[in-house]
Amino acid sequence: MSRGRGTWIAAAAGSVLLGISFYALIAWLEHGQLSDVGGYQQHATAIRAGQVPYRDFPFEYPPAALPPMLLPAYMSWSYATSFAVLMGVCGAACIAAAASALRAVGAGADRTWAVLLAIGVAPLVLGSLFDTRFDLWPTLLAVAALAAMVRERAVLSGVLLLSAFAGAARELTDALSINPYDIDDAASVIARALTMNDEEQAERMRRMRSVVAEFSAWRWAAHILSDAARLRRER
Repeated sequence: MSRGRGTWIAAAAGSVLLGISFYALIAWLEHGQLSDVGGYQQHATAIRAGQVPYRDFPFEYPPAALPPMLLPAYMSWSYATSFAVLMGVCGAACIAAAASALRAVGAGADRTWAVLLAIGVAPLVLGSLFDTRFDLWPTLLAVAALAAMVRERAVLSGVLLLSAFAGAARELTDALSINPYDIDDAASVIARALTMNDEEQAERMRRMRSVVAEFSAWRWAAHILSDAARLRRER
């Protein structure tokens, strides 16, 4: 079996597992949990009524959070059901993007299956965070950006912007760090990205691709275990 075919079989298996985990979460595990969906619906209703976020009503989220809040308001199911479906789609898209990235870096079968099946059980691990918050939307954007970067898609990955609060920002230091809650800072960073010359873009992307290829999940796990063993010896 070719590596490419094996990757997409693993992605299909991960997607099926995601669906099963998602159903188990909604049907049996998620009862009486805190949810932000009601607040999202209020924002969507206000926008559909012609109000503008930040100007006409307080909006504590960055502008990129608007799509996952607005889209469920236009779907045929109830807002809560539509939002859950949308987050499920984002989860499946994360699996596809991760599979593309793993294939691009030549990941072995064991690593590919481990990563994609781990995403598949995310609903059971995250609980109500999976379908009652929009966290899967920025996760999808981040994974898709990484996939574009390692596949060397210059049009899609000329400059990588990462939230200063994202874990990946600590490793991908050549990305431009942006504070999504500071409008002036966000505008300044976006302006820098738009005016960055092609040579600097290419060099930054080359270094980040090297980091992604070298510091795999297995290496991070080894570092964590090594640090834990060192701390135990020092006690």
